[in-house]
This record gives sequence, C-alpha cells and structure tokens, in this order.
Amino acid sequence: MAAAEPLRLTVARCALNSAVICTTVATDELQLAVDLGRTARAAGFGCIAVLPFDAVAADGLDASDRGLLALLPPPTPPLLPRPQFCGKQYLSRRRQFHRMRLWRMLLEAGFHVLGVDPMLRLDRNPLPALGVLRVRADGLQVAGEAYLGAGSSPDVVGGTPGFSLKQIYTYCVWLRSTPATRLLLAQAEARTFGGQDAQVLSEELNWGAGANASCCHSNCLAKQFSVAKPPPAPARPCASQAELPLAPPPPNRTRNSWPPPGTAKAWKPAAYNALPMAAHHFGRCTGRDVACSGLHETCPPPPPPYTRQAALAESRRKRGGAKKKKVGQT
Repeated sequence: MAAAEPLRLTVARCALNSAVICTTVATDELQLAVDLGRTARAAGFGCIAVLPFDAVAADGLDASDRGLLALLPPPTPPLLPRPQFCGKQYLSRRRQFHRMRLWRMLLEAGFHVLGVDPMLRLDRNPLPALGVLRVRADGLQVAGEAYLGAGSSPDVVGGTPGFSLKQIYTYCVWLRSTPATRLLLAQAEARTFGGQDAQVLSEELNWGAGANASCCHSNCLAKQFSVAKPPPAPARPCASQAELPLAPPPPNRTRNSWPPPGTAKAWKPAAYNALPMAAHHFGRCTGRDVACSGLHETCPPPPPPYTRQAALAESRRKRGGAKKKKVGQT
C-alpha cells in the first residue's frame, strides 16, 4: 500500500465519509470535469479525482475551478488502444483503460469509489441512497448457491444492466474498498487490455477474481444524477500502439460461453476479444432477480424477485402489445 500514499494525500480533500467521486477525461474534456466537480462540491464532496488520458493544462482554469479537481498524473507510458480502435471508438476505448486504472488505484488507497463518466452531474449527495441498499435476503439462490452477503451493504452496485448484454454498465458504478473489490479491479484492469471493460468487470465479479465481493444492481444509481449534453467532439488524432500488456484469460468458473482454448475464436492474450451477446449469461450480480433491496426516498421501488411466472406474464404482455399494434396498422 506504500505506492498508494501519494495518491491518498492528493485525493483526501475530495473524500466524504471515505468515498470519492472520480472520472477520466481526454485533454479537451477538462471543462466537463469542472462542471461535474461543481455538482460534487454542492453535494458535500471537497472535489473529484480526475485521471486525464494525457497531460492537461489546468493553468487556464481559475483558482476556484482548479480547486474542484484533484488532478492525478496521466499514466506513463500512456494507455493507448490498438490501431483497430482509431475512429469513433477511440475515445471510448481509452476511457475503458483509464477507468479501470483509476478505480483500482483509489480502492488500493482505501477510498470507496463512485466512478462516473464526465458527462454526469450529481443532483444530490448519493451516499444516503447508496447507504440503504442491501443485498437481497429473500432466500435467493444463484446457480444453486446461496447468495453471497444476503442482507448486507453491497461491495459493488451497478446500474440495472441491459439484460440482452447481461453486464454492468460502467458509466456509473459504486465500489466499496474491500479486499474482494481490490482483487476484482486488479484483474479487471489487466483483462481490459484484451476486452471491453464492462464485459470483463462483470465476468470477474460474477465468477472470477471478484467472486467474494457482495453485489447487486439498482436503478437507484441513475436517480442520483442528471446527464449533461456533451459538446461537439473535436477531431482527435489517433495515437495507438500495436502491442499492449498480455490480458489474462476468462476465469475458470465463468458461465459465459467462450470458445475453448486452441480454437480460432478462443481468448487471445495479445488481441482484442469480443463475445457475442448470445454467449453471455446471467450471473449472481447481473441477473434479473438480483436487484438491490432497500428503499430511499429518491429511488424507485426495487422490482420483485424474477420468476418463471413473471417471465411468462411479461412475454404474454409483449405479444398482446404486438398484436394490437399490428391490428392498428391494418
């Protein structure tokens, strides 16, 4: 933990009850971070932790705006994607690398992390809402195993996932600093060199390095923020590199259907690996029936446990709606 001490000293002024709001930015996104920092200050946080992709010129900000940001030094060497990501995906891919690096560093420094994209704006202090969320304690089992941490405050809270993707959205995630989450982020950061951050984070949380972290998902997270309209994206030169650190393979216990090692589409440590949606599977942290329990006044009620009967009722409802629409078109 000695390496975390300089970071801890830099970020300590941002913390509220040991929790830190953090984000990552390209050099032309610094104003987005300042605007996020203003809403964090209004919500009770001293500042936000910011990891820029490259060196940024904060001298152009006035003193009050500079005080809203705890600017960390950009990674050395820079975290650059492979040439295949030059184009529309370039900014997203760089953010994935820096997001995982930042979350891992802050957790190792002992801070709880609310990691957000720079376009989000806090509407209020989110900690009271996060504080009432609990892992479900209604006898739920996942893949035949009792749910980890039932009734406890979760180590990881993601927004309610897109159920076709079966993975946590990484634009806004809550992580408590525990041994389990520190292991999770160390592995997720390493694997992100070979895959999408949301995919590998969810897979490691469900079945891998984060398997001892308690978790649930909640649409309460989204209710704590509003989304700012991003400015028009400027033309960005594409700095890339062909060789990245080797990415570890999926965990042995994964339920996602990766092709077996040695086959053409198996996980390759020195390449980018994509898994089709149909090969993703629900897990203990991303399943339909593992929404957090607990209710804060700013949050909608959590959904009831997902059952076969509920699935059939939803399917009938959709079929009925489709029939009505078809009748109306004739």
